Amino acid sequence: MISFRSQSKHHLGWILKATGITGFVILGGRIVAVLRESLVAARIGPSPELDALLLAYAIPLFIITALQNTLGSTWTPGFTLAKDKKNKLRMQIGHAQACTIAVSTIIAILFSLLFHLIIPHISSGVPKELHGKLIGIGYLFTLLIPIQAISFVFAAVLQSQAKYVIAALIPIVTPTIGVLALTFKINADIETLAYSLIIGGAIEAFLFFLVLYYNSLIVKPSFRKLWKDQIFISRSLFLYGIGGIIIGTIPLAGQLIASATGPQGVAHFAFASKVTSLFAGVAALALSQALLPSFSELSTDPLRFNRRVCQIFWIVFGCAAIASLSVILFNQITITILFGRGAFTSNDITIVAKAQAAYVMELPFYLCWLVICRATAAKGDAQFTIKSATAISATNILLSFLLFEKHGVLGICLSATISFILGFLMALYYVYIKRIFCI
Repeated sequence: MISFRSQSKHHLGWILKATGITGFVILGGRIVAVLRESLVAARIGPSPELDALLLAYAIPLFIITALQNTLGSTWTPGFTLAKDKKNKLRMQIGHAQACTIAVSTIIAILFSLLFHLIIPHISSGVPKELHGKLIGIGYLFTLLIPIQAISFVFAAVLQSQAKYVIAALIPIVTPTIGVLALTFKINADIETLAYSLIIGGAIEAFLFFLVLYYNSLIVKPSFRKLWKDQIFISRSLFLYGIGGIIIGTIPLAGQLIASATGPQGVAHFAFASKVTSLFAGVAALALSQALLPSFSELSTDPLRFNRRVCQIFWIVFGCAAIASLSVILFNQITITILFGRGAFTSNDITIVAKAQAAYVMELPFYLCWLVICRATAAKGDAQFTIKSATAISATNILLSFLLFEKHGVLGICLSATISFILGFLMALYYVYIKRIFCI
């Protein structure tokens, strides 16, 4: 029997194994995160205070998600191709750390300077007496931007070395700290949750550092000889950054528009998206960690590359469609079990369940679109990601504004699903014109 480590990264069995094992570990982390949200629902519940926390976290989370997509797509292919050349790999790691620290620090400073100007425009559903607390928590979350950014670089290094389980296991720390804080602190509130996110992020970065140090992969951040790769790095960071920012506007726009639906609107949207985010997050991270190295190795062999993309595309669509239908069938029961206790009322359950059913339908379309984005990233082509992300985001924002007044949070969730159906159709068109597989 071929071992997991001995299989080539372009072997379908290796990809499925790597995706499955990584997905299982990530699922464990997401289950812990859902447990944390269940405690939030019971101890804090849909409330103006929770709306304030979610809005304070919305923009930092948007920036962090954009950085995750950007840094993974930029550095992972290079790390993978240089994995057998120790000196080149170490030089690339030094460049990656230096660029990431510089970029993320500048972004964090700009965000902290502009945050108090943005707040009045995004917090219409939050009482004015909570604006001070909202701004304070927002400044606190600024610290997460450089902390998470360097963690993403460390994770990319581990992924390029086929250490997927460790890269997926460490992010379980943050939700675990949140669960412990909400369980054992008597007067747990939104500040408790905010501090748990900051502390968890810092511990994760430290653990990534220790793992890389143990594997002799810690390198001093350096711009030395960066000029040789400057054009490629600048172009990649810019293009994937634009793509990450554009696609990140979908959840951000959902939260901001939900705040205009009235009190508890942001909280209802957040709870409605939890199960979909669980499945989508697990699948997206597992696929990204397994696919980018595999596709990068196959990028010079068009025939095998196209065949592998074809196989992964339809396997993902089938599995995601089954998961989506399962959630819809057990929709009301799922929300009741996860959140239906304490401050979470029966009316909240009804609103969130309807919105969840609309939101989870996006799952197969989003993941198939993501497969094509990862395939093009492996070839150093960001055009498809940018064009399709722009179309998806614009459609989502337009439909959200058209539907939220009549349908509230349900309309916002429907908008996201329709937008990713458009992305799926664009992916099909792309693979057709590129002759990746026959339709």
